[in-house]
Amino acid sequence: MTKQEIAEKIILNISNKLGISTSEVSHETSFKSAGVNSLDVVEIIVDAEKEFNINVPDNRLTMFQSVGILVDYVDTSLNGKLKKRRIN
Repeated sequence: MTKQEIAEKIILNISNKLGISTSEVSHETSFKSAGVNSLDVVEIIVDAEKEFNINVPDNRLTMFQSVGILVDYVDTSLNGKLKKRRIN
């Protein structure tokens, strides 16, 4: 899955959760500026874990301050190992 596809799915989930247009959410959108509270951030992360079949350790939950950070984390979780294999 490409990073763009990951971003589209995460942005769609966030826009549905907040009841806003996908055009109002971008890679650069911070959760704070979008009015997302800490419980909503946890729910968004849990949704991403289910959607992409990944695991986010509890001690990493506070690192997600923006949509882009979550997209990057999911991309690395899904594609990071594959990229490393290609290099070797």
